[in-house]
Amino acid sequence: MKQRNIFWGSLLVLFGSLLLIHKLNVIHLNWWAIRNLWPFLLMFWGLTLLPVKPAIKIGATFILIVLSIFTYSHFDADNYKSRHWFGIEKRSQSYDDSLVRYFSEAFHPDIERGTLKLAAGAGSFNLVGISSDLVHAEEQSGSAKFEYKVEDSGTEVRILIQQPTPIRKIRSEKINRLSLMLHPDPVWSFDLAVGAAELDFDMREFKIENLNIDCGAASIYLRLGELYDETHIVINSGASSIELNIPIGAGCRIEGASVLSNRNLPGFTKMGSNAYETDQFDSQQQKIYVRMDSAVSNFTVIRE
Repeated sequence: MKQRNIFWGSLLVLFGSLLLIHKLNVIHLNWWAIRNLWPFLLMFWGLTLLPVKPAIKIGATFILIVLSIFTYSHFDADNYKSRHWFGIEKRSQSYDDSLVRYFSEAFHPDIERGTLKLAAGAGSFNLVGISSDLVHAEEQSGSAKFEYKVEDSGTEVRILIQQPTPIRKIRSEKINRLSLMLHPDPVWSFDLAVGAAELDFDMREFKIENLNIDCGAASIYLRLGELYDETHIVINSGASSIELNIPIGAGCRIEGASVLSNRNLPGFTKMGSNAYETDQFDSQQQKIYVRMDSAVSNFTVIRE
């Protein structure tokens, strides 16, 4: 059997095995780093063409494998403070690696109000709970990293999160996910501008004053609690599915122009053209104002 056939057969078995154990979640491979190892493939190919003894080829192949693994595990060392061995996450104090990146900003008791502004492309964006920090973010975004900036004026802070080169379309092998945790003490306002997205914001443990969402085709899940008396929500979206969960004791008014919208608004009364209110809206202490302008959409309000 020709040596080159043995070589290429072994190489295919190796990559097939790596793909299998990656799919089984035994290890997590950093494909961005792997595809930057193409010079080693040229060197492997060159070995098969050299008129040398098989023992020399085997030894040289072993050396190249060791070098490629070493290069992979130290890929992009200037940008990532942590290291990977076949993509297995090792956290460092910088909270930054090629699979998952982290950002946090400390909270101080003088902060009374906070504004979070997010500008990103397609992906999944979630508010998942409370933190002892002002903000704690965890992202999986490949090469399209998020940038973070905090402007602190003492009693008010602005948190700016953006992707300078946002992902516009998520393919099955791509991930663009951002999970946020916030401190519960400030009164919060959100300004979210995203592309085709899945947006899941559980705000029941926060005092929410304003929520502005500007997005493309999206699945939007919002949950509000009882911690703030007046909340204003504005949603501008393309084709979308929107579900809003509000406290059953809160008064809610919904206005806006929607094209071909399917509305599911139990407990609401139509007050005019594109206007709906819950019963006894004016007498409720907590009020929620919703302005929704969307294209084809499915809009549901759940009172619980």
